[in-house]
Amino acid sequence: MSYFILDDRIIRGVAFDMDGTLIDCEPVNRAAVEAAAGRSIRIDWANCAGKKEEIIHGILKEEYGPDKIRSTADEFVAACKRGYQETMGKLKAREGIIELLNTFQGLNIPMIVVTNTERGMAIQKLEQCA
Repeated sequence: MSYFILDDRIIRGVAFDMDGTLIDCEPVNRAAVEAAAGRSIRIDWANCAGKKEEIIHGILKEEYGPDKIRSTADEFVAACKRGYQETMGKLKAREGIIELLNTFQGLNIPMIVVTNTERGMAIQKLEQCA
């Protein structure tokens, strides 16, 4: 079978967002960004959640000033990425997602993963959670 019917609609393929849907990565990602910012910096996640590191850096620099945020945007992004790499082992697939993916695979339903994460990092995250 290469399709299934859901609510009277034929489903021929599925797409999954990686971060947050397939993988519970938010706590790990936030910890890496907070570590890159430094202990004395409080990040307003209501304002910064889902934003790229460069944007978060700009928000922090505007809020705290250049005396407190001395890194460049490139340095901040690099520190965040180091933090992501260091904590990769803590990532886990969301509960039930492996079983769901196996079900779709058994039905020969085409699946794709969509993400804003860089390809190499995305592959590492998915392999960690497989």
